[in-house]
Amino acid sequence: MSYPLKKAALPLLSVLLVLPVGVRSAFGAPPDSPQPPASTARVPYVFSNFAWWTDDQLRAELKERIPSLQADLTCGSAQEAKVRDALTAMLLAKGVHATVVSTDPSDVSTKVSDFVATLPFFIPGRSDQRPHIVFSISAPEIVIGAIQVAAVPDSQSDVLGRIAHQMEGKPFDSNTLDVQAHQLAEPMEHSGYLSASISLSAGQPELHGSQYLVPLEASVDAGPQYHVGMVSADGGPLLRGRDLSTYFDLLPGEVATPYAFQRLENSIMTIYFQSGFTSVHFMDTPILDRDHAIATYRLQVLTGPQYRLRTLTVHNLSPAQEAEVRTMLALVPGDVYDQLAIDELHQKVQDSANLHGLDYSFEPQTDRQNNEIDLTLDFFKESAQAALQISGAGS
Repeated sequence: MSYPLKKAALPLLSVLLVLPVGVRSAFGAPPDSPQPPASTARVPYVFSNFAWWTDDQLRAELKERIPSLQADLTCGSAQEAKVRDALTAMLLAKGVHATVVSTDPSDVSTKVSDFVATLPFFIPGRSDQRPHIVFSISAPEIVIGAIQVAAVPDSQSDVLGRIAHQMEGKPFDSNTLDVQAHQLAEPMEHSGYLSASISLSAGQPELHGSQYLVPLEASVDAGPQYHVGMVSADGGPLLRGRDLSTYFDLLPGEVATPYAFQRLENSIMTIYFQSGFTSVHFMDTPILDRDHAIATYRLQVLTGPQYRLRTLTVHNLSPAQEAEVRTMLALVPGDVYDQLAIDELHQKVQDSANLHGLDYSFEPQTDRQNNEIDLTLDFFKESAQAALQISGAGS
């Protein structure tokens, strides 16, 4: 599996992600709360540690054994059991006496996945975040064996060797090979090898005692060590035309590194979050000239629409307490929506003698057609909920 060294995702909001109301049962609800029935929807399935086959090989052989098998399954179905039995038989044919299990997605994970797609800052198409069934071998243990790292620049061989050694003996999971490749490659990126990529391939497992060890080979394409050519910045609609160079932490001629503009990013995010922008992305991926080993940074800020507060509703407080909360929040209908003000309200509540022992959850209802937000603050006694929970859903 190849993992190119690129920024994996746009920066996430500094705000704690909101969870749907229906998910609260997993985060502090009483144990006797009624649980929803298991999902009967069909979901995809993946294979965890069947290192004797590639994913394509597994699916092809399973299809031969179970002609009716499709790319998804119903959780807890008879066909799911047939897949477990077929995998057990396939392992036995290789002389491996194994216990095969399958883990169905929880109702909570399904609701969270559905809810994340409604958030104003959700970025579709990044990866398949749908819940899925996981087939795995629970016994014997399948772990990572020796990792051979090839074609590494001399300056990077020691650190990559140390990271590889730390991975050895850990559980093997074919679905995390890209993560392990990134762990191996990240030190190179921070040393200026911005176009480096690593391919991890698994060899045939070997029985050692009670464990099967899966050897891995890491092939490295280091590429050149890049230096900074030019840096420019467009601060987006609120900062267009402003000179932001005093916030640059990387200058022309220096070794190019990832995430080198955190100070500028944090400052820009603060400004936009306080100005009603719930979707803000700071683009700092450099343009790489591999032939000349030059990295050009054209920093950009991309935003969604500016939101305003339409309504503010406060529950479970006395009139005097509610008045104090509204004063501390300093947000009234018609104001631009200030996410940071909502975050900072938490500490203000803790410091208030009149609100001692109280905490709150908040539920922003987003009207994307009119770019407005209806905000609800639900207060509760801290003893009733151990941690701040935030719930919401986009409309």
